[in-house]
Amino acid sequence: MKNNIVVISIIAITVILFGGAVFALSDDSQVQVVATSNAKASVQNALHDFGEVGINDGKITAEYEVINEGSDVLQFYNLITSCSCTNARFVSGEKESPEFGMHSKSKYVYEVQPGESVIIKAVFDPLFHGPSGVGSINREITVDTNDASNPKLSFKMFGEVRK
Repeated sequence: MKNNIVVISIIAITVILFGGAVFALSDDSQVQVVATSNAKASVQNALHDFGEVGINDGKITAEYEVINEGSDVLQFYNLITSCSCTNARFVSGEKESPEFGMHSKSKYVYEVQPGESVIIKAVFDPLFHGPSGVGSINREITVDTNDASNPKLSFKMFGEVRK
């Protein structure tokens, strides 16, 4: 009798775990945004040089501005960073998006009206990789847009982490 309860419990747990894994893998978190020739992403600055950064100096920030120079709403989605030591978010006035990182997969869409701008605020943690994480850094932030002529934007940050 006791063995039957153990076997049934193991089977139930396996079914629950397997079902959860199937659900998680089948959740296509990619958002569908329709490209338009009337949304125009104008990148004001795509590079940021931190110079020398102390490993224990705390998190540092880079900001990249994008202006919608088109006549349609500019949509941003799939904001991703190249390393887990870096996170990014959209900021416009008082409005801020959730934070996204290397493994972020989201249905979140950030919209910028014609003539308005948004800041992509990236935060780099020089201590993330531990005491051996010194040397040159090269990080990238990418985001997809509905701008038919500029469907993926790329922003870079670089510098030298020192002890």
